[in-house]
Amino acid sequence: MARILVVDGDKAIRSVIAKYLEKAGHEAIEAVSCDHAIELMEAGRYDIVVAGLEMPQPDGMNVLEVARNKLPDAAIIMMLHQNYMEMALQAMKLGAWGYILRPISLQQLSLTIHRALERQQLAASARYLRKQLMAKYTFDNLVAGSEKMLHAVELAKRASAANDPVLITGEDGTGKQLLANIIHTTSSRRQEPFISADLSVMDQGIMEPMLFGSISGATALHKSTRMTRSVRGAIERADRGTILLNGIEAAPPRVQERLFELLEYNIVSRVGSEEAVYVDARLIVTSSNDAAESVRDGRLRTDLFHQLNQNSIHLPPLKERRGDIPLLAERFVGEYSERLGKQIHSVSPEFLSFLAAYDWPGNVRELRNEIEHAVAFASEAMIFPLSLPLDATLRRLTG
Repeated sequence: MARILVVDGDKAIRSVIAKYLEKAGHEAIEAVSCDHAIELMEAGRYDIVVAGLEMPQPDGMNVLEVARNKLPDAAIIMMLHQNYMEMALQAMKLGAWGYILRPISLQQLSLTIHRALERQQLAASARYLRKQLMAKYTFDNLVAGSEKMLHAVELAKRASAANDPVLITGEDGTGKQLLANIIHTTSSRRQEPFISADLSVMDQGIMEPMLFGSISGATALHKSTRMTRSVRGAIERADRGTILLNGIEAAPPRVQERLFELLEYNIVSRVGSEEAVYVDARLIVTSSNDAAESVRDGRLRTDLFHQLNQNSIHLPPLKERRGDIPLLAERFVGEYSERLGKQIHSVSPEFLSFLAAYDWPGNVRELRNEIEHAVAFASEAMIFPLSLPLDATLRRLTG
């Protein structure tokens, strides 16, 4: 189960706790003093440290300090008497996971350890997922052989090294969301939140509170009493990280005005409140339309456009980067072959010619979907154009 270090100056208490934990399936190591505990922590790894807080010098606070440095992922549980509560609060501020009061209840101790281990498992899962995202969203995973795509990648690399707002334009399916993710995960904000909102499908009536938050009031039974409910918006939740807004031209004038204020002053105020909140969120926006044209027809504010256009990246449609189609096809075949448990290693030259002859109005997204479909239905180690149930639009090319 877990490797637990039990630190207490009372041999009887220490022994009872250690034996109880061993019966529960844990490995329990006893430390007779704080100095002994520090030696053990410097020499080995522990998942949990259960330490008496009111021990002779160096006291349990020293154990906590050493544990935070030597065992950053371990949960520290302090044991103390009721009259040491102020010290317990100080220990919590310094990084203790929790505390239990003496006389020790073994059931309470077991429950506290169980909760700490659950929290550790969640934290480990979060770290694993973060590593997976870091590995997925890298520039190395972008297929870019054409001149236009190489130029877009170079601009994106410059953007990832900065903190300025970014405007990504391109037809639907060209990979704007993917590129935004890569810019975030390769930036200095990679450890902070990445919040995405699709304005193109969001009701304009709720867009402002969804992005900027809201303060709502409800009168209670007594008229003199009023309760308020405060809700953070997507931008506040992205503080210190990145906020991605897809379809910027869909934002109504009031929202665009507030986005411009955000870029100018780094402040937001929740709907229903005049209180300004400082937010350090990097803004990345996307548009499927030509942004300059959106300015001309009044869908995008001129001042907001100029703020965003300082770092503008255009992703070309797939028909303008046909040389990348074989590379993309090979990448997707390998990806879906592994995911679906298939043994498909390549695509035939005829199939690649078949793909290159199509204009792909849905761009990379459409190509990915067709390759997934092809791999799912393939019965051979190589994909051929006429042996698979491809999309009806593609079939016309072979007819």
